[in-house]
Amino acid sequence: MRTRGFIASVVALAVCLLSGGIALAAWSDPEDVSATGTTVQSPRVGADGGGNAVLAWVRQQPGLDYLAQARRRGADGSFGPVFTLSVSGQDASSPELAVNANGDAVIAWDRSDGSNARVQVRQWPAGGLPGPTRTVSASGQDAVDPHVGIDAAGNALIVWRRFDGSAFRMQVRGVAADGTLATTHSVSSPGVPTSNPEVTVNPSGGAALVWVEPSGGFTRVMHRPRSSTGTLGSTQTMSLDDDASDPKVAIDPAGDSITTWVQQVGTNQQVWARSRFASGALGPKKALPEIYWDGSTPQLAMRSDGVAFIVWRSPHLSSGYSEIQTRWFTINGGRGGGVIHLSPTGQPALHPQVAVDGSGLPTFVWENTLTNQVQARSLLPGLFYTPPVRNVSLSGPTALDPQTARGATGPAVVTWISDDHTYSQVESAVGP
Repeated sequence: MRTRGFIASVVALAVCLLSGGIALAAWSDPEDVSATGTTVQSPRVGADGGGNAVLAWVRQQPGLDYLAQARRRGADGSFGPVFTLSVSGQDASSPELAVNANGDAVIAWDRSDGSNARVQVRQWPAGGLPGPTRTVSASGQDAVDPHVGIDAAGNALIVWRRFDGSAFRMQVRGVAADGTLATTHSVSSPGVPTSNPEVTVNPSGGAALVWVEPSGGFTRVMHRPRSSTGTLGSTQTMSLDDDASDPKVAIDPAGDSITTWVQQVGTNQQVWARSRFASGALGPKKALPEIYWDGSTPQLAMRSDGVAFIVWRSPHLSSGYSEIQTRWFTINGGRGGGVIHLSPTGQPALHPQVAVDGSGLPTFVWENTLTNQVQARSLLPGLFYTPPVRNVSLSGPTALDPQTARGATGPAVVTWISDDHTYSQVESAVGP
């Protein structure tokens, strides 16, 4: 079973730790990513296999509209120039990006054409400049909530929700590495409202798409595969017979995927997970906490061997403050090690994120709303070893909306909004 390989790698990591073979370095000082003197929103980050990163956000022109911007950060710590991706005249919002192991990136956002919101995208090949802006959603109705994925060859996949006259329907469109646009396909049924569209793409171009729609009197998490040649498979229900929300999905090189979501169970909302194999078979649905803890805002990162690290926010049973928890989940449906509490007890925490490097080492980040700082913790699952919580951002400004990414090698890259209550800007740091 694939889980055995995971356990063996955990033991190997333990040996390295005990022998001093792994040294966890300190976090770098925060660096300014965007210009000062105005406000920013929605920072995003992705990393290639060597630890080089692409960062994107939207920034307000003084007194005018918001523009989508991006820049690269080299693994050596050097920053490239800031590129403005969208044009002025209308606000850009909801930026999302994906980066493959070679450093090719795709960045999407939505922006009004003067009548309706449209989804736009720009590709940014490694070693090159951002390509032209392409509007991928059709005119005549609003299209919002873009999400993106990219394969090893630089082919991108974009999903969004578009109004069909009665409901917002999920759609998908491919953009080849050379910029050729594929046909737009509707993923969900006509007239059925959708929310929370997500997409993940593996190196060979296979993809998993998830979203939420009403069915049988409940809101349910739905899953639909897309082959590397663009063929959509059958839609499958992932969640229980009760309301579900906020799905996230990751896919491995074999085409197997893991979906996590928030599931209503009686009076509680729990974080659940389920596998879907490339064959179409579904694994069992499992709650990650084994008692009725509430949970929300799940995120996941998946290793190439089919092990996912899932992180979420949950109220602490004694203090009542929200804390950050995690547990690993295998493609075979195994739940590992019990729930691990990551954030400091008694200090409320929000917006968890997770990224995994090539050795299987995950880094978790979150926002501490007591100290107003971004914090991080690296973890070796299955071991009684957890490095201490580190402060990534400085005290003083309020740090918001942290995001993180890791390549196969190199440190984790974290980005966030630093708000001094007059202006805000995007900052970043790197660490273990």
